[in-house]
This record gives sequence, C-alpha cells and structure tokens, in this order.
Amino acid sequence: MDICHLVAPDINLEDAPKEAERMLSWLKQQGIIDPIFQGIEDDEIIYRPTAEYKEPVLYVIDDNIVPTQLPENTLKNYLTIVTKRTVFHAGGNGLGLYCPQCTSEQSERSNDWSDTVTDWYEGKPESLACINCGFDAPLSGWKFDPQWAFGHLGFSFHDWDLSDAFIMEFEQTLGSEIIVVYQHD
Repeated sequence: MDICHLVAPDINLEDAPKEAERMLSWLKQQGIIDPIFQGIEDDEIIYRPTAEYKEPVLYVIDDNIVPTQLPENTLKNYLTIVTKRTVFHAGGNGLGLYCPQCTSEQSERSNDWSDTVTDWYEGKPESLACINCGFDAPLSGWKFDPQWAFGHLGFSFHDWDLSDAFIMEFEQTLGSEIIVVYQHD
C-alpha cells in the first residue's frame, strides 16, 4: 500500500483536532471526500472519496488492462487523519538521515537517532549532533531522503495519486507549511 501523508509540522497538539475538522469540511465542500460516509478500519476513522475521486481496480483480461470499480463497501483509496504526536515515515522506502550543514550521512548513528525519536515522542527536548561537523539541531532541522516528518496533524491519503496543484491548494487552505511524505509498505 502506498500512502501520501500531508503533514503540518507547525500545528500544535491543541489545535490539531480543530484544524483537522476544518480541512475535512473543506475536502467535503470541494467534492473530494464523501460528506456522508465515515467508516472504521483497524481502529481508525476512514473517509472515502466521492465517485469522481474513487480509484478503480485494474484487472488484466485477455492481455488488456480493464478498470473495474470496487463494490461500494470496499475502499481502495481513502483518507485517514492523525491528530496526535506522530512520526510520518517513508516505510519501505527507507531512511537516509543527512546533516543539513555538511550533508554527511548519519546512518551509523542509529542508536542516537532512535533515542532522539523517543525523546521527541515523549515531548522532551530532542537534539541530534552530526558525527562529522558537530552541527546540532532538533529532528525537524535534519534532512531526510526519502522525506520524513514529525508533527501532530497529518492527512494520510491511502492509494491516492495527489497532484502538486492539489497539494499546493491544500497547503494554502490550511494556512500552514505542509511536508509531503510518501510511504510504501
């Protein structure tokens, strides 16, 4: 499954639920999210797209690719919204952690990295120092390839192709920076 997370790192924990509701209303008003349907899957609230945005399942029949809509109660693509302290990671896409000062790769610091993430989850001040140049910064100050993000508000579009124009409009409507994280599991 592929997920595109739109993460707002500057939205604090207190404001996250209010901003999530505001953006969900906007998605419904834009005709992107079904205004009626709300389901539960794996203890998460899921929202389905309107028919216009519902992705078909592609079957190969006689060597031809044939799109077929899923039954109404089956979702291929859907939205979940996270309003808690979360690391939005790239999943099977991996992790490359680079110093923003000297660009040195930091994977050999996996124990330090893990401890820093734990501190972040616990709401403690977190900082990671470069093994090459000594640059020291919180996690949000480091470079990731592929991109990762840390925040309290994320919109996770599961199996959904999002255009750059949509992402820019989403960010503008939210009124806060968006970090895009592509996760592959």
